[in-house]
Amino acid sequence: MAPEDFIRLEMPPECRHLSVSQLLDRAFPASPDERQVIAAQFGPGTSNYRDNPDLPDIYAVFAAVCEEWRDWR
Repeated sequence: MAPEDFIRLEMPPECRHLSVSQLLDRAFPASPDERQVIAAQFGPGTSNYRDNPDLPDIYAVFAAVCEEWRDWR
């Protein structure tokens, strides 16, 4: 990645005391149905999508990484 490429994730204040694993579980839940609810926020027709149409693909990559992480627990 180029130095100017980064991912910025803003979480609600109640997340500030979560561990990294708790945060990942919340952002990328194990349940496909729960992940779909979050992924829908990045889909076509949303302001997130208009700002960055790559967000659905980016979320899918991170969700896949977290799924592998869960398998290694």
